[in-house]
Amino acid sequence: MLEEFKKFLFSNLNMNTNPKIILAISGGIDSMVMLHLFQKTSFTFRVAHCNFQLRGDESERDMNFVQNYCLENQIEYDIVRFDTISFAKTNKLSIQMAARELRYNWFKELKDNYHYDYISTAHNLDDLAETFLINLSRGTGLAGLHGIPAKSQDLIRPLLFASRKSISEYAIINKVSFVEDSSNQSTKYLRNKIRHQILPFFVENNPQFLLNISKLAGYVDKVENFLSVQTNLALKSMIELKGENIILDIAKLKQLDNHEIYFREFLRGYKFSFATVELIWQSIHSDKSGIWFDSPIYRLLKDRNEMVLFPANTKINNDLAEEWLITSELEVLAPIQLQCDILSEKPSKFPSDSNILWVDYDKISFPLTIRKWKHGDYFYPFGMKGKKLLSDFFIDNKISILEKDEVLLLLSNDSIIWIIGMRSDNRFKVDSNTKRILMIKKQ
Repeated sequence: MLEEFKKFLFSNLNMNTNPKIILAISGGIDSMVMLHLFQKTSFTFRVAHCNFQLRGDESERDMNFVQNYCLENQIEYDIVRFDTISFAKTNKLSIQMAARELRYNWFKELKDNYHYDYISTAHNLDDLAETFLINLSRGTGLAGLHGIPAKSQDLIRPLLFASRKSISEYAIINKVSFVEDSSNQSTKYLRNKIRHQILPFFVENNPQFLLNISKLAGYVDKVENFLSVQTNLALKSMIELKGENIILDIAKLKQLDNHEIYFREFLRGYKFSFATVELIWQSIHSDKSGIWFDSPIYRLLKDRNEMVLFPANTKINNDLAEEWLITSELEVLAPIQLQCDILSEKPSKFPSDSNILWVDYDKISFPLTIRKWKHGDYFYPFGMKGKKLLSDFFIDNKISILEKDEVLLLLSNDSIIWIIGMRSDNRFKVDSNTKRILMIKKQ
């Protein structure tokens, strides 16, 4: 197994130099075999152990075991205690996700602090098969079928070639000491149920089952990478970037043959669940707009003929109460650049520019107010008779929900003078009786 381990390190993980590696060691059989194998190489490494304080005396036992092993073998090590339950409650995470976030964040801190190159975990061939079957049972795309990668940036998994059976045999032959996690035997967890009940059935019927899944996962990974390159070339022509927002033109997407493949590739990497992706796919074939979908890191808005992706922390709120002013001295106290001038003579021609407002100075009252639009707002569009709801104006002019969130209004005594940069109100227009003109230009 040692030779297979070295071969996997050099051929699959490209460890041709002498990198420095943080070894994630729990004290269980997999991680202790990994540690034992690294001890037989010339690599520079140190041990990192997390005590999540979830299993009472067992957690303390595991921590002490790893610490004593490192001391006896003169291995540099780091140990941390986490209040996992409190972290999970504070961050509204499951215990499993909280532990994952805590440990990987800490591993990366250690790697950076010690100027090491990689973090190594003891995932094996059985883990890959379990993950494959878990993703398959829950519903997944190609991303869930390539299982666990052997290398992902600074994270390596050098035991991914080895089955749990071969790891156990190595531990027996080489008298590798380890501790047992009693929770691994409980079948109330899906992974353990697959480990103890489902995988043994497949392996019994086909001893090559684990290897076959590994080969399939590797093939899926290559297909996924190929598709990613090809589909991204086509997607470039239908994607627009606006700041942090990513906008996909649905009409252009639908013109492509097999456009579902391109659609799924567009969403890959944004951590939408398989079920959510299915709902988004259904939404693009409906006439409904203003539909929201969430992932842990992104939000997606299906708005008329666009899909808009933006970071999950983006605030969408049209009912903000905050207001700003333009004083009678024409001082602009607002988060927008406006140039204001009073003209005593009418220009020979008013330029047709939605970024310039021309109003009768004597029809308005200072201070003027600038605020976000609200549901129920209405105005009297310049050049038209009667009033119109802003929500209807936005629909008529195909203003997206995200664009609406950026709309600012200029008001006099609660009456809209100008949808800034879009349309002025007929009630304040310059006419034959106008003596003074207020000109406001959006910079």
